[in-house]
Amino acid sequence: MNISFFPDVGACYFLSQTPGYTGRYAALTAAVLKGEDAISMACADYFIPSHSLTVLREQLLETDWRSGHENVNQAVHLFLQPFIEEPPRSELALLQNKIDDHFSHKTIESILDSLEKEDDSFAQETAKNIRSKSPLALKVTLAHLKQSQTSTLEETFETDIILAMHFLQCDDFYEGVRSVLIEKTRNPNYQYKSIEDVPDELALSFFREI
Repeated sequence: MNISFFPDVGACYFLSQTPGYTGRYAALTAAVLKGEDAISMACADYFIPSHSLTVLREQLLETDWRSGHENVNQAVHLFLQPFIEEPPRSELALLQNKIDDHFSHKTIESILDSLEKEDDSFAQETAKNIRSKSPLALKVTLAHLKQSQTSTLEETFETDIILAMHFLQCDDFYEGVRSVLIEKTRNPNYQYKSIEDVPDELALSFFREI
């Protein structure tokens, strides 16, 4: 989202199935998620602290996974048990009621309207964060999240390819890459300056095969 793209490689499929609207929040804000947040969103199965990773890697490489394991998934589960710990309390989970109140709205405009009417710091900071993203990418991403709720993972992959082809023909994508990854000014000059300026038909056109 920070470079005027969208959560690809099937991400919208998984983010559309998280508790409440936490996945929609994560996608549209490009929020950095911690391990405990991923657990609370059912996007990860195990919480393993970073200080255990060196030993885990060593033992993982020393294990012969080619033989003696009829059920590899079960073998991996058992292998990880000594490293798994109870995750800290997820800040994202603590915010879920607020997230659901605002991100349950059907359009980016109504989500922003809901956030900007609130005085609390979460709502104001979240609205400002969303406003910093590409307006076009936000509209396309929300539409993709909605569609992915009733799509299979394979269908989401297919849509990802179509959307990516459209973004590769869109100046905003290259402007986002320039400002964030190349020059690092983080001051992109997008074609549309606000969400309200983006025609709905333009966002929907990204879902048509080129």
